[in-house]
Amino acid sequence: MSVSLWHRYYEYYRNLRCTIQLARLRHYKKQHTDAVTCGPKTGTALIIGNLALRDGLSRGASYHLHQIRAKHSALTIRHVGTNADADKTMEGGLDQGFDYLYLLDPPSRYDRLLRQVDPASIATAHRVGLWVRESGYIPAFWLEAATFLDEIWTPSSFSADLLRNRITNTPVVVVPHAVTSQTRATTDTAILTAGENATFNGLAVMDLRNGGSRKNPWAVIAAWQQAFGGNPDCQLTMKVRFSRQHAIVREELLAMIGCAGNIHLLDAFLPQSQLDALMDRADVFVSLHRSEGYGLPVEETLIRGIPVVATDWSATTEFARSYDNYYPVSYRLLPFHEWSRHKPRSDFQWAEADIESAVRHLREIYEVWRSAS
Repeated sequence: MSVSLWHRYYEYYRNLRCTIQLARLRHYKKQHTDAVTCGPKTGTALIIGNLALRDGLSRGASYHLHQIRAKHSALTIRHVGTNADADKTMEGGLDQGFDYLYLLDPPSRYDRLLRQVDPASIATAHRVGLWVRESGYIPAFWLEAATFLDEIWTPSSFSADLLRNRITNTPVVVVPHAVTSQTRATTDTAILTAGENATFNGLAVMDLRNGGSRKNPWAVIAAWQQAFGGNPDCQLTMKVRFSRQHAIVREELLAMIGCAGNIHLLDAFLPQSQLDALMDRADVFVSLHRSEGYGLPVEETLIRGIPVVATDWSATTEFARSYDNYYPVSYRLLPFHEWSRHKPRSDFQWAEADIESAVRHLREIYEVWRSAS
């Protein structure tokens, strides 16, 4: 199938899926509105979401889980995975009424989440959704989902401003991810990458499955190559997740890397312990993103004390600028355009990182590291 034909098919499928989701959401909204009141409020809370720690969204949800737990004495936690076989109640029980409902997944999964619960059990519940946006495009079914909620949590002011531009009838509250303190640990021997024995280790972590352009992996490769050429003592591991429609991106990245032996793509799911170990062995973390709704890997690395070279724009600036090990990369704003056409064009602008700025930071960090070695 040609790329243009695939795009047309994807757009048709996406619009059809959105229409179905909107219809289902209206159905659930009516069910919940018409349901019988379950009795007086007792402070009981139901948390539903993907808590498998397989991506940034589920890791962010897990940080919020700790915050919610501190507010309620009685909790039911329902994990909803990517397939029904993985669904399970992790704590508490569903056979009761709830005063609070927390949906810790994006609205695109609300149909799946709401099938887990009897509408009557949340008829009077205060409903909170955890949302994150990185661009000004808000899908139509998100706007419909907002009418189902009493409150929307989002982890950054940047994301909140984007949401408030389109959502006016539901409060949007900034609740940052409560990232816990991390210490560098012994490297997990289960992780074996081509750069394992390198003296100076760079790391980039990105998930391209929801859009290839936003994380800007091309800039990371270009900056590393300009900073260190093919120096075998400077190894970069790029932990990247691809989807089928982003196979062309993988091909482009491999073509950029060419025969260089100091840049390696790691396309695999890693358990959280192995991802932590990969971060622990890094001497520098690189994120030349065009936009972030929060940027968990950036903060998770900064909090370890590892130098971070990152685009000085969007949500990451809200926490990164307070760290001494943050190296801000200058940028220029360009019109938003997601190459895979998941999102239509808008008047939103995002950042194009200055490669020379990143190169200067990388060389500075390397020289400091080499002097201390």
